[in-house]
Amino acid sequence: MTICKYHARGFCIRGHLCRFEHDSNKEPQPGHQAEPSQTFTLRAEAKEFLPPTTRECLFFQAGSCRNGDACRFQHSSAGTDSNVTTSASRAVAPPNETGHDNRPIPPSDIQIRSKGAVVRFGPDGQVQNVQFPAHERSVAQKVKNGLPTAKVKIRTVCCSWFNPSKIAYLHYKSRKWANSAMRRFERKFRGRHIQCKVKPPPPHHNSKISIWSVQLSNVPADATENELREVLKGLPPDNIVFGKSTCSRKPDQPDWAVNFVRDLLCPSGQQLETFGSAQSDNGAKTKVFTCFKTVSDMETAVGISGTYILELGSKIYVEQMFIVKIPTLPDIYSVLEDQVQELQAKNSITARISVLHDGPHKPVSIRIHGHQSMPVAKAKSEVERLLKGTVVLYDNQGVVWDDYYSTAAGFSYLRSLSQPGKVLLYRDLRRRQLVLHGCSTLFDPVRCAVMEDFRQRQESLYFIPLEGDLWAKALRSGFRWITNRLGKQKAKLDVTRTPRLITITGSAEDARLARELLDSSSEDREQETDDKSRECPVCFHDADNPVELSCGHFYCQGCFEDQCRTIKDGMIPITCHGNEGSCEKVLTLDEIRKLLPYDQFEALLAASWNLYIRKHSDELDYCLTPDCDTVFNTTEEALAVPCENCLSSTCTKCHAISHEGLPCWTKDYEKSGDAERDQQWMDKHHIKRCPKCKTAIEKTGGCHHVICGACRQDICWLCTATFKNGEDCYTHLLKVHGRIDDEWAHLDQW
Repeated sequence: MTICKYHARGFCIRGHLCRFEHDSNKEPQPGHQAEPSQTFTLRAEAKEFLPPTTRECLFFQAGSCRNGDACRFQHSSAGTDSNVTTSASRAVAPPNETGHDNRPIPPSDIQIRSKGAVVRFGPDGQVQNVQFPAHERSVAQKVKNGLPTAKVKIRTVCCSWFNPSKIAYLHYKSRKWANSAMRRFERKFRGRHIQCKVKPPPPHHNSKISIWSVQLSNVPADATENELREVLKGLPPDNIVFGKSTCSRKPDQPDWAVNFVRDLLCPSGQQLETFGSAQSDNGAKTKVFTCFKTVSDMETAVGISGTYILELGSKIYVEQMFIVKIPTLPDIYSVLEDQVQELQAKNSITARISVLHDGPHKPVSIRIHGHQSMPVAKAKSEVERLLKGTVVLYDNQGVVWDDYYSTAAGFSYLRSLSQPGKVLLYRDLRRRQLVLHGCSTLFDPVRCAVMEDFRQRQESLYFIPLEGDLWAKALRSGFRWITNRLGKQKAKLDVTRTPRLITITGSAEDARLARELLDSSSEDREQETDDKSRECPVCFHDADNPVELSCGHFYCQGCFEDQCRTIKDGMIPITCHGNEGSCEKVLTLDEIRKLLPYDQFEALLAASWNLYIRKHSDELDYCLTPDCDTVFNTTEEALAVPCENCLSSTCTKCHAISHEGLPCWTKDYEKSGDAERDQQWMDKHHIKRCPKCKTAIEKTGGCHHVICGACRQDICWLCTATFKNGEDCYTHLLKVHGRIDDEWAHLDQW
């Protein structure tokens, strides 16, 4: 039997009298309601019509796919609940594009880039994975998780020397001819700028004929008289005299000097990562840019700077180069071009900024380089601050985001608000937020338009058909729970239609929440509602400016924010304290993000990352530069890794300043008497190290059950044994040591 197309959309008025099939297993698909189609709908389970499995579009994930629905790769985007239909208050989708995408988006993947690492969080807010792009020998433009990363090079040197040259003198009988000859060399001669100077005859010369000389400097050492006369056609000099060449060696091949310097910088067959040469603007110098495999090789090369090389006839100058490449999207750079040029002019002396762009669909690389680390690091932070953009917030707190913005239609709508070359409204699919780039004075109109669209989307209509046992659940307790959670103004029960409907006026998130409450409603939940459910489990008063969790408990807004701040003290994951502390439902980051202001949610992620660093202090350590918060990972192999913040180099094995070619200090420290003296000092002052993270702990009083402030490990102070919880530690203290504390003695020998 043919399926009823009106029932499939949730508004067949014939009910059980309809002569077409009403398949109760098929729920209406999400999408803005439109006029009924004039064609029949194919069965979704027909194998012939199932879409083939394709890979996900990487450009769509980055928010920059230009192919839209025509793309042959999968566009995974957030869809609404498959059992909820929606009708928007107005149509905003462009022609031939649907308002919602039926394809599901994977669970939210919250990642941040902080302290030189790419940090991924699990659903409960704990750090799940950490990557250190700087530890790779060859850092790609984009790491595996898709977040762009700066490429830092500190093992590069710029080696320069003066090209072999000589001085030439052109003799003329008149000053006029000498000046005319000098003007002939205003253009480059064999790629060089020739320095010219007219010299008058000596004041007391004995010759009857005055000789005016034109001195030509920076003339190539192998230049001939015929080459000069070719330039001076029509102005032939009476005589041409050449001075001595700065280099006595005659070149046997064009690039002999470059090859000679390469062998000079890389003795014993050392390998180089990159090697390239270029001429200076005036042609007087040759420059070689070399990237070494190790910092020690680079430092050896810098050590020969200022040495006179007889074969070159010049001193050689070797300077370390600090190079940073920051990739960004072409669309973002197009609206920031003027501001980048301002930074170029501002840092032109200490750190040069250049832009590399290989093609219209390839990333733009902003290159920062200089001979000193601090100016380059400062310019890098300025560029990164520029590329960060401004997140669109409502009430300066919550992030403006709707699942519609992750669809192709939403992408087109956001692009329509952007102004080419001035303002870009960028959607960040990974963090589910909108970011403004460009001229800040033009942000307000775009922000207002987005806010108005967002507000109207929060007032869209969604329908939940009450078929099967859903009608009974709605009557029993489900509808009451929906109105308690969303409010009576958002949820309406429509019994005039067939099937009956619950109408939700709000966002797609409200509709999904209503469906979840309806599915989970039961007689047990009906008995749970009383006045006490509105009591905040933190302050035990009626919730002020209440925040309701998914478990049904209410918190004061301030109490909930205070509880989220306890994550810095190791209280993670965050759990609900409802039902006198017995609820213990773990709050997910998705839920917390909707309840916390934007800045506090960002602080929560940072606190979780800092807590992870403290708990893994045996694996992670900070950069040695004061006030630098970059973190390095410990490796078994001693690697010299550049800090992407201050550009200093650190050994990843012993976490000391890079010392390539020398053994790590750890073994020498252990062999010396310093380690023993340090331990004696700690014993004298009642300081012990945590057996797990090695953090120094000082005990000034209390019982012998100690909790490490860094990794939250339960420790017995007397023997430094570790336990899973405090109860096990107290059992150990009574059984092994016979006491929990020292009642009469303040510590052992204070």
